Amino acid sequence: MDSAVPVIAVLNGIASGGGAMLALLADACVAAETASLSLPEIDLGIPTFSGANILEVIGGRALALDLIQSGRRMPAHEALARGLVAAVVPADELKQAATALAGTLGAKEPRVFADNKQWINRQLKAALLEARAQHARHRKAVAAAESAA
Repeated sequence: MDSAVPVIAVLNGIASGGGAMLALLADACVAAETASLSLPEIDLGIPTFSGANILEVIGGRALALDLIQSGRRMPAHEALARGLVAAVVPADELKQAATALAGTLGAKEPRVFADNKQWINRQLKAALLEARAQHARHRKAVAAAESAA
């Protein structure tokens, strides 16, 4: 997120949990038709403060509620329709599509690209700082509850 150069994620399978978050934090994501995104932490009994914040900032509250609270897998074509990925292509065209997108973004004036990226990501960075603090509070509360038991 802080890299001054374009960061492109390429999905050719299931991006789940942290993998989905990394894909969502990239400047752009290209996915194979068979790829999907998932934040299934709720099904493991784990809250995902970072995942919730990322999705809420990127896709809005309704999308965050949908994916975070259901834990469902979102197919690549739905992720494209929701603006979470930049392109969906057949798997055999994935490398070519990602390379072309990287070339397009990489050809932009670097200083301007970096300045725009920093400005665009300011709300997301603030949300992630808040999520990190909440993760720390949650871990402390869980540890205290476990030691009391």
